[in-house]
Amino acid sequence: MNRGTTLANVNATKTDKVVKTAKTPEQKAKAFKDLASVRVNKALKAMRQLKHLSNKSAYHYTETDVSKIVNVLSSATKEVEASFKDPSAAKSEGFTL
Repeated sequence: MNRGTTLANVNATKTDKVVKTAKTPEQKAKAFKDLASVRVNKALKAMRQLKHLSNKSAYHYTETDVSKIVNVLSSATKEVEASFKDPSAAKSEGFTL
């Protein structure tokens, strides 16, 4: 315990409920923009990394493999768009070739 901290203060801190204040629309908009920028940039980076797989001198793949990748990415993009229209839209599964 730190100086000046009593056992009563420590117990009160552990049991007190944290009261969250509601965010203003401006705070929500800023949070959305901040998170969207980070997440979209991560998604774009991942997609750029997928392009490296097209190097035929380093990898072997079939047109079926390519179609599966493109289709799952297209579906995921459509799901994101749909979730903005209906937030309860179904969530996608993972991907394997």
